[in-house]
Amino acid sequence: MKKFFVAAIAMYVGLTCYAQDAVEFKLNPDIGKTQQSTMVIKTDIDSPQPVVMDVNMNTSSASTKIEEGNIVFETTINSVKMDMQSGMETVSYNSQEASTDETAKLIDNQFRPLIGQKIIASVSPKGKTLDIILPDVGDNTLSTSNFSNQFLEFPEHAISPGESWTSSTEVEDNPVMAKMELNNTFKEITDKGYVITYTGTLLDPQGKQSGAVEGEYLLDTKTFMPVSSKSVI
Repeated sequence: MKKFFVAAIAMYVGLTCYAQDAVEFKLNPDIGKTQQSTMVIKTDIDSPQPVVMDVNMNTSSASTKIEEGNIVFETTINSVKMDMQSGMETVSYNSQEASTDETAKLIDNQFRPLIGQKIIASVSPKGKTLDIILPDVGDNTLSTSNFSNQFLEFPEHAISPGESWTSSTEVEDNPVMAKMELNNTFKEITDKGYVITYTGTLLDPQGKQSGAVEGEYLLDTKTFMPVSSKSVI
Protein backbone atom coordinates (compact mmCIF):
# COMPACT_ATOMS: atom_id res chain seq x y z
CA MET A 1 0.00 0.00 0.00
CA LYS A 2 2.88 2.37 0.85
CA LYS A 3 4.46 1.76 -2.55
CA PHE A 4 1.11 2.49 -4.18
CA PHE A 5 0.80 5.87 -2.47
CA VAL A 6 4.42 6.77 -3.33
CA ALA A 7 3.78 5.90 -6.98
CA ALA A 8 0.50 7.87 -6.99
CA ILE A 9 2.19 10.93 -5.50
CA ALA A 10 5.03 10.70 -8.03
CA MET A 11 2.50 10.49 -10.87
CA TYR A 12 0.57 13.48 -9.48
CA VAL A 13 3.75 15.57 -9.19
CA GLY A 14 4.75 14.60 -12.72
CA LEU A 15 1.37 15.57 -14.14
CA THR A 16 1.37 18.81 -12.20
CA CYS A 17 4.81 19.74 -13.53
CA TYR A 18 3.66 18.91 -17.04
CA ALA A 19 0.60 21.12 -16.65
CA GLN A 20 2.75 24.01 -15.39
CA ASP A 21 5.16 23.67 -18.30
CA ALA A 22 2.48 23.44 -20.97
CA VAL A 23 1.76 26.75 -22.66
CA GLU A 24 -1.19 27.68 -24.84
CA PHE A 25 0.20 29.97 -27.50
CA LYS A 26 -2.25 32.68 -28.51
CA LEU A 27 -1.59 36.24 -29.66
CA ASN A 28 -2.45 38.68 -26.89
CA PRO A 29 -1.15 42.09 -27.98
CA ASP A 30 -1.89 45.34 -26.18
CA ILE A 31 -4.12 47.19 -28.64
CA GLY A 32 -2.43 50.38 -29.77
CA LYS A 33 0.94 49.55 -28.23
CA THR A 34 3.96 49.44 -30.54
CA GLN A 35 6.54 46.66 -30.27
CA GLN A 36 9.97 46.63 -31.89
CA SER A 37 11.11 43.51 -33.70
CA THR A 38 14.08 42.35 -35.75
CA MET A 39 13.84 40.02 -38.74
CA VAL A 40 17.05 38.37 -39.95
CA ILE A 41 16.93 36.48 -43.26
CA LYS A 42 19.92 34.60 -44.63
CA THR A 43 19.70 33.34 -48.20
CA ASP A 44 22.17 31.12 -50.04
CA ILE A 45 21.29 30.85 -53.73
CA ASP A 46 22.98 27.90 -55.41
CA SER A 47 23.51 28.81 -59.06
CA PRO A 48 26.33 29.09 -61.62
CA GLN A 49 27.03 32.43 -59.91
CA PRO A 50 26.33 31.67 -56.20
CA VAL A 51 24.78 34.51 -54.22
CA VAL A 52 24.75 34.82 -50.42
CA MET A 53 22.55 37.50 -48.84
CA ASP A 54 22.11 38.52 -45.21
CA VAL A 55 19.18 40.89 -44.62
CA ASN A 56 18.50 42.51 -41.24
CA MET A 57 15.19 44.35 -41.04
CA ASN A 58 14.08 46.41 -38.03
CA THR A 59 10.32 46.84 -37.76
CA SER A 60 7.67 48.30 -35.46
CA SER A 61 4.34 46.51 -35.12
CA ALA A 62 1.17 47.72 -33.45
CA SER A 63 -2.19 45.99 -33.16
CA THR A 64 -4.81 48.55 -34.13
CA LYS A 65 -8.09 46.68 -33.60
CA ILE A 66 -9.92 43.37 -33.29
CA GLU A 67 -12.04 42.68 -36.36
CA GLU A 68 -14.34 39.64 -36.48
CA GLY A 69 -12.18 37.92 -33.88
CA ASN A 70 -8.93 38.54 -35.77
CA ILE A 71 -6.21 41.05 -34.98
CA VAL A 72 -5.27 43.83 -37.40
CA PHE A 73 -1.59 44.78 -37.26
CA GLU A 74 0.26 47.71 -38.77
CA THR A 75 3.94 47.00 -39.32
CA THR A 76 6.40 49.74 -40.24
CA ILE A 77 9.83 49.04 -41.73
CA ASN A 78 12.25 51.28 -39.84
CA SER A 79 15.56 50.26 -41.38
CA VAL A 80 17.17 47.63 -43.58
CA LYS A 81 20.75 46.34 -43.64
CA MET A 82 21.98 43.95 -46.30
CA ASP A 83 25.26 42.19 -46.99
CA MET A 84 25.45 40.45 -50.35
CA GLN A 85 28.23 38.40 -51.88
CA SER A 86 28.18 37.25 -55.49
CA GLY A 87 31.36 35.60 -56.70
CA MET A 88 34.21 37.97 -55.83
CA GLU A 89 31.93 40.97 -55.39
CA THR A 90 30.72 42.02 -51.94
CA VAL A 91 28.15 44.75 -51.31
CA SER A 92 26.95 46.20 -48.01
CA TYR A 93 23.84 48.35 -47.71
CA ASN A 94 22.43 50.32 -44.77
CA SER A 95 19.27 52.36 -45.22
CA GLN A 96 20.39 54.66 -42.38
CA GLU A 97 23.54 55.66 -44.26
CA ALA A 98 24.12 57.36 -47.61
CA SER A 99 24.88 54.88 -50.40
CA THR A 100 28.06 55.59 -52.36
CA ASP A 101 28.55 52.27 -54.15
CA GLU A 102 26.59 51.95 -57.42
CA THR A 103 25.18 48.54 -56.51
CA ALA A 104 24.18 49.80 -53.06
CA LYS A 105 22.39 52.69 -54.75
CA LEU A 106 20.38 50.21 -56.82
CA ILE A 107 19.43 48.37 -53.62
CA ASP A 108 18.53 51.68 -51.99
CA ASN A 109 16.20 52.50 -54.92
CA GLN A 110 14.28 49.32 -54.10
CA PHE A 111 14.10 49.67 -50.32
CA ARG A 112 13.95 53.44 -49.83
CA PRO A 113 10.28 53.83 -50.85
CA LEU A 114 9.33 51.22 -48.21
CA ILE A 115 11.06 52.83 -45.22
CA GLY A 116 8.43 54.32 -42.92
CA GLN A 117 5.54 52.76 -44.86
CA LYS A 118 2.88 50.60 -43.19
CA ILE A 119 2.15 46.97 -44.02
CA ILE A 120 -1.32 45.97 -42.81
CA ALA A 121 -2.03 42.35 -41.89
CA SER A 122 -5.06 40.54 -40.52
CA VAL A 123 -3.95 37.68 -38.26
CA SER A 124 -5.94 35.09 -36.33
CA PRO A 125 -5.31 34.70 -32.57
CA LYS A 126 -3.45 31.47 -33.42
CA GLY A 127 -1.02 33.37 -35.65
CA LYS A 128 -2.37 32.49 -39.10
CA THR A 129 -1.95 35.38 -41.52
CA LEU A 130 -5.26 35.88 -43.33
CA ASP A 131 -4.60 38.98 -45.41
CA ILE A 132 -1.72 41.36 -46.16
CA ILE A 133 -1.93 44.83 -47.70
CA LEU A 134 1.31 46.39 -48.92
CA PRO A 135 1.79 50.13 -49.39
CA ASP A 136 1.30 51.45 -52.91
CA VAL A 137 4.79 52.76 -53.64
CA GLY A 138 5.28 51.38 -57.15
CA ASP A 139 7.75 48.64 -58.00
CA ASN A 140 9.80 47.41 -55.05
CA THR A 141 11.53 44.32 -53.74
CA LEU A 142 8.68 43.19 -51.48
CA SER A 143 5.59 41.12 -52.14
CA THR A 144 3.07 39.60 -49.76
CA SER A 145 5.28 36.50 -49.63
CA ASN A 146 7.92 38.50 -47.72
CA PHE A 147 5.50 38.87 -44.79
CA SER A 148 3.57 35.60 -45.03
CA ASN A 149 5.75 34.17 -42.26
CA GLN A 150 5.97 37.27 -40.08
CA PHE A 151 3.84 35.58 -37.42
CA LEU A 152 4.27 32.00 -36.28
CA GLU A 153 1.18 29.82 -36.65
CA PHE A 154 0.53 28.22 -33.25
CA PRO A 155 -0.82 24.75 -32.40
CA GLU A 156 -4.46 24.40 -31.35
CA HIS A 157 -3.54 22.87 -27.99
CA ALA A 158 -1.17 23.70 -25.14
CA ILE A 159 2.33 22.27 -25.50
CA SER A 160 5.43 21.85 -23.36
CA PRO A 161 9.10 22.47 -24.16
CA GLY A 162 10.38 19.74 -26.47
CA GLU A 163 7.04 19.18 -28.22
CA SER A 164 6.50 19.91 -31.91
CA TRP A 165 3.70 20.71 -34.34
CA THR A 166 3.39 21.25 -38.08
CA SER A 167 2.08 24.19 -40.06
CA SER A 168 1.91 25.24 -43.70
CA THR A 169 1.70 28.60 -45.43
CA GLU A 170 0.51 29.36 -48.94
CA VAL A 171 2.77 31.91 -50.62
CA GLU A 172 1.45 34.34 -53.22
CA ASP A 173 3.30 36.40 -55.85
CA ASN A 174 6.36 34.17 -55.80
CA PRO A 175 7.23 32.19 -58.97
CA VAL A 176 9.72 29.96 -57.14
CA MET A 177 7.96 29.23 -53.85
CA ALA A 178 4.22 28.52 -53.63
CA LYS A 179 4.07 26.88 -50.20
CA MET A 180 6.06 26.42 -47.00
CA GLU A 181 5.64 23.30 -44.87
CA LEU A 182 7.17 23.71 -41.42
CA ASN A 183 7.93 21.51 -38.44
CA ASN A 184 7.98 23.74 -35.36
CA THR A 185 9.43 22.88 -31.95
CA PHE A 186 8.89 24.63 -28.61
CA LYS A 187 12.58 24.57 -27.68
CA GLU A 188 12.73 26.30 -24.31
CA ILE A 189 11.66 29.10 -21.99
CA THR A 190 14.36 31.69 -21.29
CA ASP A 191 14.46 34.96 -19.38
CA LYS A 192 14.03 36.69 -22.75
CA GLY A 193 10.97 34.73 -23.88
CA TYR A 194 9.73 31.55 -25.54
CA VAL A 195 12.14 30.07 -28.09
CA ILE A 196 10.58 28.29 -31.08
CA THR A 197 12.75 26.62 -33.72
CA TYR A 198 11.61 25.32 -37.07
CA THR A 199 12.76 23.44 -40.15
CA GLY A 200 10.81 23.16 -43.33
CA THR A 201 10.43 22.56 -47.04
CA LEU A 202 9.75 25.08 -49.78
CA LEU A 203 7.50 23.84 -52.60
CA ASP A 204 7.20 25.29 -56.10
CA PRO A 205 3.84 25.80 -57.90
CA GLN A 206 4.04 22.20 -59.18
CA GLY A 207 4.39 20.85 -55.63
CA LYS A 208 8.05 19.90 -56.01
CA GLN A 209 10.66 20.83 -53.41
CA SER A 210 12.45 24.01 -54.43
CA GLY A 211 14.44 24.55 -51.25
CA ALA A 212 14.65 24.22 -47.49
CA VAL A 213 14.35 26.65 -44.60
CA GLU A 214 15.25 26.67 -40.93
CA GLY A 215 15.02 29.32 -38.28
CA GLU A 216 14.01 30.52 -34.87
CA TYR A 217 11.47 32.81 -33.22
CA LEU A 218 11.78 34.54 -29.86
CA LEU A 219 8.30 35.30 -28.52
CA ASP A 220 7.24 37.65 -25.75
CA THR A 221 5.83 35.62 -22.82
CA LYS A 222 2.87 37.96 -22.31
CA THR A 223 1.78 38.99 -25.80
CA PHE A 224 3.27 36.02 -27.75
CA MET A 225 4.40 38.59 -30.31
CA PRO A 226 7.73 38.00 -32.11
CA VAL A 227 10.57 39.88 -30.46
CA SER A 228 12.99 38.62 -33.08
CA SER A 229 13.13 36.01 -35.82
CA LYS A 230 15.90 34.40 -37.83
CA SER A 231 15.49 32.50 -41.06
CA VAL A 232 18.03 30.65 -43.22
CA ILE A 233 16.92 29.68 -46.73
